[in-house]
Amino acid sequence: MWSSLLQISQKYKDQPVVFIAVNSGTDRNNLERYVLQNKITWPVIVDTDRGFEQLAQVNTISLENIYQARVLTPEGKLTRGSVQEVGRSIEPVLKDAKWKIPRNRVPVGLESSWRGLEFGDIPADAAQSQFEESVMKALEQDAARFWQLGRQRNRVGAYRIYLKIQRRFQGYDLPERLTKAGAWLEKQPELQAVINSEQEKEKAERRVTLANNGLDNAKKQLGVPATRKQGIFALKRIIKSYPETDAATEAESLLQQVTGR
Repeated sequence: MWSSLLQISQKYKDQPVVFIAVNSGTDRNNLERYVLQNKITWPVIVDTDRGFEQLAQVNTISLENIYQARVLTPEGKLTRGSVQEVGRSIEPVLKDAKWKIPRNRVPVGLESSWRGLEFGDIPADAAQSQFEESVMKALEQDAARFWQLGRQRNRVGAYRIYLKIQRRFQGYDLPERLTKAGAWLEKQPELQAVINSEQEKEKAERRVTLANNGLDNAKKQLGVPATRKQGIFALKRIIKSYPETDAATEAESLLQQVTGR
């Protein structure tokens, strides 16, 4: 049961929803062992006195009534859900759910801070303000490392940090002094080999991303009879357009399973 539930929650990891496990009537020590044994990564409410169980208005949890599901809507209303069809239970409320802070505004390394603000009891405006402060602090730390390498005359190291800053804080306004220094580095002859290498690396990463996205879409199409032919065509396109990628290898395997050749 937990294996399938965790897989479902992973499917929605980029959606504005959090999955929470609740255990009623079990002491904390036994529950901790159970969580570790089943590798449960969700937040867990320890409902030892069954107070939450009563609040959720479910029948007493027991061996005869092990699993119950409830969905808390964006409006704060607790509605019935299905453990057997978790995805179908949350899809309707996801239509009205939204992030306080857009997902594409989250730099690498700040996901934990972002999720804490998203799912904490804090108004959207305050969450955005706090997160902007976290972003600026992280940017200052990366910039400090850039300037340190510059003072050490390590231009290659400084340039790599500059590229990291550009990618990590894409969509944010970088300090003018920093962008001017980065532009100056890009003109230095001794850095051209590094620049070319990074550009090729970026192209390769973009290629892999496109291939993986295409594969995900193809899988969805294969799962629906009406779009099955489109899914097969998409697999063939991935194999042709992105050879020597893991996505192409998986696409070939799927194509053999689907078509028998």
